[in-house]
Amino acid sequence: MLPGSFERPADWPASFACTDFIFLRSSAPGGGTLETPIADFIAAARAKGRKLMVMTFSSMPVGRAAALAAIVEMLSKSKHDFALIYVGKRQKDQVPGAVSAAASSLEAQGKLLEAERADFGVLFRELDAFIVHGGLGTTVEALRMRKPVAVTGVLLMDQRFWGLVCYEKGVGPMPVHIEPFMNIAVDWADKALDPESDYTKNAAALTFGDEENDGVSQNVQAFKSIAESGLDPPQSSFVAQVGDEESEKRIPRTAGS
Repeated sequence: MLPGSFERPADWPASFACTDFIFLRSSAPGGGTLETPIADFIAAARAKGRKLMVMTFSSMPVGRAAALAAIVEMLSKSKHDFALIYVGKRQKDQVPGAVSAAASSLEAQGKLLEAERADFGVLFRELDAFIVHGGLGTTVEALRMRKPVAVTGVLLMDQRFWGLVCYEKGVGPMPVHIEPFMNIAVDWADKALDPESDYTKNAAALTFGDEENDGVSQNVQAFKSIAESGLDPPQSSFVAQVGDEESEKRIPRTAGS
């Protein structure tokens, strides 16, 4: 991870090194193209002076009903006139009739587009705010755009960590699951698209690594330096020697062991 991504624990020894994120890309950032529906949607939104937001949960199984409910809230009630692109697999859960009708109306107004996939390396450069699921890759790509980032969805494993990073960096709200996100969605949109808000100012001042750097050489060099330093491996009180009764007593046992 890039130094400064999180507060370094006070008990970490100097040999614990932070380097940079690794991104293995098939092409240079921004080097691809967007599919016609997305490119046309962005062009039409910009022609009307609308800002752009994305909501994406990648492969996470986030219910379409909850996602659309939050989207309808934002696009219908925010003080900003903006457009939103939802990128991800369309889940098969039942969407309430009122929400489905409202979403269809927003699509007809050119304010909502649903897409199965997009080249984030290109799309993210076009956006003014991000709603993501909190995976490392997507979140860091968004943070590098220096625009507000909110984390919601199912919030599993490291997704909670990255949600807290966005919150602690002051670029988005405290992460919440997708269902309660609807309750803060309008406030989020109002602040995220306001050029004078703390979210926007904090995001603009944030540095989260060089987008052109894939991080590979830095991490390889870090391992090389450690290997060449002669650093002794860590010792653990839980490592028992054969026949060492005291060590045997210190080894934590699980049921049936």
